[in-house]
Amino acid sequence: MEPYRSHKESLLELISFYQLCLHLPENPDLTGKAVTLAEKIASREALPESISPFPQLRQRLDLDGLAWFCAGLAVCASFDGPLRNHIQSLTGSPVPTFDLTGSLYAMLGQKVTPSQLLALMDNPSLWLALALEQAQPELPFLFAPLIPRKHTLYFTAGTEEAVIQMQGLVPLARQDFLPLHQPVFRLFHAAPPQSLLFLSGPAGSGKRALAARISHKPRFLLDLEAYAAANSSTQAALSHEWALEAVLSQDLACIGNYLPQREWELQDCIRILPSHIPLLVFSHLENCPPPRVENRDTFAQTLGTLSQEDFFLMEKALEKESGIPGDFPFYKLTAGQMREIWLESVLTGKIQNRQPQNEDFIQAIHRRAAFENAALDGIRLTDLVVSPATSQRLQMVVTLAKKRPEKDCNLRSAGIVPYGKGVSALFYGPSGTGKTMAAQAVANELGLSLWRVDLSQILDKYIGETEKHLSQVFTAASHQNTLLFFDEADALFGKRSEISSSHDRYANIETSFLLQQIEAYDGIVLLATNLYKNFDPAFLRRINIIIRFSMPDAALRKELWEKALPPDSFEEHIDLEWLAQELELSPASIRASAHMAFAFSSGKVSLDVLALAIQGELEKSGQELPSELLRIL
Repeated sequence: MEPYRSHKESLLELISFYQLCLHLPENPDLTGKAVTLAEKIASREALPESISPFPQLRQRLDLDGLAWFCAGLAVCASFDGPLRNHIQSLTGSPVPTFDLTGSLYAMLGQKVTPSQLLALMDNPSLWLALALEQAQPELPFLFAPLIPRKHTLYFTAGTEEAVIQMQGLVPLARQDFLPLHQPVFRLFHAAPPQSLLFLSGPAGSGKRALAARISHKPRFLLDLEAYAAANSSTQAALSHEWALEAVLSQDLACIGNYLPQREWELQDCIRILPSHIPLLVFSHLENCPPPRVENRDTFAQTLGTLSQEDFFLMEKALEKESGIPGDFPFYKLTAGQMREIWLESVLTGKIQNRQPQNEDFIQAIHRRAAFENAALDGIRLTDLVVSPATSQRLQMVVTLAKKRPEKDCNLRSAGIVPYGKGVSALFYGPSGTGKTMAAQAVANELGLSLWRVDLSQILDKYIGETEKHLSQVFTAASHQNTLLFFDEADALFGKRSEISSSHDRYANIETSFLLQQIEAYDGIVLLATNLYKNFDPAFLRRINIIIRFSMPDAALRKELWEKALPPDSFEEHIDLEWLAQELELSPASIRASAHMAFAFSSGKVSLDVLALAIQGELEKSGQELPSELLRIL
């Protein structure tokens, strides 16, 4: 007996088996032939030299008997048109169902009971292999379409590059990573398979790179922010594709954008992940408390700026990559910051038609520090480029803050007790849409300083400590002319959890304590979040004004380009309207591109310099420059 020589050969013979099975309703005499072929397939798959995906698919998903028969028919039908046509001739639909597979399985002489069919509904392995959430609610479960998930098909076909186009599944970068953060790497690499590996740290600190080094090959990352914003059917598709890929590869499962208030979403994702698959969770909050996951030992670490050893290791790598000699003093930077500053240095050299120099790197660091500290100084509401509705609501915040004392006095004179002492507003919308700039503009309009609260210093895993930190913040703010601005506010103000443990009880006490602090605070509190859905309705009712910051349309993008620099800063032939139409950039990306190009231009900003700056911004989010601009470079 010959072994299978390829995935295709194995698949074709399994398709032949199911073709025979589909003929059984009209020709029961073929039963013996179908059973013989099934035994032959099993024998060939068992040969050591055989190349077939199906033994591993069955083993890793723990599928056998009727469950495997259902999954196998679904996979084969996805690959073979005649098989789908035959299924349609029997059922009226080209997609198999539990009802059809159960009938065919019984015709092979196998016992099929109603309880067996009902058990398929709760079979977690089938839910991993097949997209059962696509079943229409009004149809009985027996008639649910059996559609394989994308990773099931990729695995069957033996495809190495599984490109899953789903918002929320982010491929980890596919490149050779430097051996940075070696102590953390050694700790995580030696952890048992049933572990929860938890990494916190700011963006650019190297969390994804470390994950790719720990795993045998780069993994997909499930973005909890996108997961939380999705509807229930999309959530099911995301979590199952993510878990399936980890199970089939027998490797690390990664989750990103974790915040303490997203623990429910995290638990919802990992409930379908087998306990023997190691789990790595990221958070962009420094010193974020790790989630609580049953039956997993937790190994938590925080990544920050590079150590001196890692700094010089990365310097040598960048020197080799670009050919630029590096001999810089040690700066406290994350890996992402160091790479961005290095790219700025390279850009400086290109613009001035020379090799980048040591001084370019140092000046880039100084420019970044100056920009971060002074970029928002003096900005007013009229400087903001936002939608009319957003602008109107921001003006309402300012007006309410100015008139609140007088109005409260009038109410008290009439014997009415005002609700709350201060003013609160919630800014929500995607990253880069101007929430922080708007907070600074409101503060400037009111003549107040902006106090941006660092959430990583507020959250604390020890009971009672978070309340103490919050009390200190509000006490300190009450003695200063300041506006309190809580960024990433859903980490603190998200939906209050159901009480299932003492930790949940104290988390709800902290939330209630915070609500009391905001209402008792005789000042202005602004909150910003990327994820409005996470907010508790009971909390939202206590906010005075809620303001949405959306991605700008083409008209607003044109205005952003025009206002990003002083008048006549661009060369005349640069078509800002075309840029606004073709490039769907956020306000932050438009300003960053314009300021970068302006910094490296001796006169007016030219198109080639602007294209380089835009390319740098697009690369941060994995996007590519339009072909029209690529030709310029």
